[in-house]
Amino acid sequence: MKVIIVLLALLLASCSTSNKIVPASNLPATTPWDLELLSSTPEYEWSTGDKVRSLYYKNLEYKGKATRVFAYYATPGTLKGDPSLDKNLPGIVLVHGGGGRAFDAWVKLWASRGYAAIAMDLGGCGPEKNKRIQDGGPAQGHPDKFQTIDKPINEHWTYHAVGNVIRAHSLLRSFPEVDESRTAITGISWGGYTTCIVSGLDNRFKASVPIYGYGFLSENSTWLNDFARMTPENAQKWVTLWDPKQYVTSASMPMLFVNSGQDFAYPPDSHAETYGLVQSEKNLRFTPNLPHGHIFDKPKAVQTFIDHHLKRTDGLHKTTDLKVTNLKVIVIVQAEPVIFKFTFLR
Repeated sequence: MKVIIVLLALLLASCSTSNKIVPASNLPATTPWDLELLSSTPEYEWSTGDKVRSLYYKNLEYKGKATRVFAYYATPGTLKGDPSLDKNLPGIVLVHGGGGRAFDAWVKLWASRGYAAIAMDLGGCGPEKNKRIQDGGPAQGHPDKFQTIDKPINEHWTYHAVGNVIRAHSLLRSFPEVDESRTAITGISWGGYTTCIVSGLDNRFKASVPIYGYGFLSENSTWLNDFARMTPENAQKWVTLWDPKQYVTSASMPMLFVNSGQDFAYPPDSHAETYGLVQSEKNLRFTPNLPHGHIFDKPKAVQTFIDHHLKRTDGLHKTTDLKVTNLKVIVIVQAEPVIFKFTFLR
């Protein structure tokens, strides 16, 4: 009997530990989030919807009051009206960019691919674009991101955006239809920026795909004028607290970085420097002339990468030993299945 009790206690302890974030040892001492709190399942309530369901969940305090966050959620079962389809599903957290919102089309797309998908609003709004809810967090304009640096940390946009994303992950993992050992995150633009930070904080994810958004914003980005308007002390404070370069080095999951190579907001040098900090398995995807925007179904590499790590399907092709000799490019390609033809783009 004692042996059984001990084994049960160990099992429960293991389950409890797997639900909690285990902070990386190299996270900076200035990290402002309570990761134990964000690991817990938030209070939530379902709102409307059938195929794609809407909900609200509670999160961090803003100006002395708890906030609510609006989100969309969908699964293969909700799309088809068949709950029997929802068993041991991989999960994905979808993070919108600047000017965006929780997109129901985005969760619908990933649910059609066999995932339990959640997308939350990061601007204090509900289902209607730009219409704030009474107990929402900070808005998502440039002033909210750059001009609050003298205010308490819980009034900063990045503090809430990261908290909202991690809490959505904790909520997603709590649903009985979700396999908590198979979850991923992807974000676009400011959502990619947020994804880089979250990847260094939340080790429970098994794959991460930031699109466009990276770190080193004060060194080269479309927001250099915002930093120029700060005092040197405030600019350094912003970088210390909110630049992804402080956190992405702590990421433990495989990451795929997606960009066009000529993005107006996140240029190649900042992209390369951020990529260089990652210590876990990492991959690059450059799509020439990739438009900057909330494009959910491109490039295909995003789904291929996430499917590979969560569903054990074929992964991305890898190139090694690239050489340029007499205007000829020679490269070894590791591919499964075998590639019969490929084209170099200039």
